[in-house]
Amino acid sequence: MLRSLPSDDLSENINIALCLIGSPISNAAIVESRQVLSLAYPTSTRAISSKAIADNCIRVQSRMSCSSVAIPAGYPRAMTQPSQVVSEPRMSQCLQALEAFMREAIAQGKLALPACLPNPPVGCVLVRKGAIIARGFTQPPYQPHAEPMALNQVVGDLEDVTAFVTLEPCAFHQRTPSCAKAMIERRIGTVYVALIDPHPKNQGRGIQMLRDAGARVVTDFLSNEARPHLEPYLYGGPGTKEHPVGW
Repeated sequence: MLRSLPSDDLSENINIALCLIGSPISNAAIVESRQVLSLAYPTSTRAISSKAIADNCIRVQSRMSCSSVAIPAGYPRAMTQPSQVVSEPRMSQCLQALEAFMREAIAQGKLALPACLPNPPVGCVLVRKGAIIARGFTQPPYQPHAEPMALNQVVGDLEDVTAFVTLEPCAFHQRTPSCAKAMIERRIGTVYVALIDPHPKNQGRGIQMLRDAGARVVTDFLSNEARPHLEPYLYGGPGTKEHPVGW
């Protein structure tokens, strides 16, 4: 059975498929594949399977014989010839690995309660070469959020690192500095985000900051699993007895 990708956004689905291919694909091939798929699926791309997107990219790459570009670190590179066929079982295993990293981030977020309140209980993990190298969750007010907690455990630039975070990194400085800015300063390579932050000062601004800085960002990743844990604590959410309003 072909597995569907989790987003309606074509660019994000192509980003995920590239992670699953495990073979270098040129920028030109990616651009042409995006154009072809946009024409084939003009309204929604949720139903496109990961294999369909990957096969399309590989066919274009093989025909164009373009030079390769890097794919986010931490994922298999077993395919060395663009003309090779990607097996659906292999791609499913890769997607399962991505989901496992986000589930670990969700688990980290649960550790934040109740000390993090009134801030939302966000979780974050950093991955390099297929292994988690740092974990973080929202600390009490005026202390680091999940992303800085994880970043502080690793030294140097993180261009080869992928972050999995349950909530969009904050774009603004309030009790603590902007998490998106902290990730940009460390040159984080790829970011998977479960939920967009509904806070009026965020609402996609953190995502845009990361993309403008050159990071590859995939949103709405495992959002259905992250939402039950996070939603009560978000801005405008239903709240809880201990946390009556969103932050």
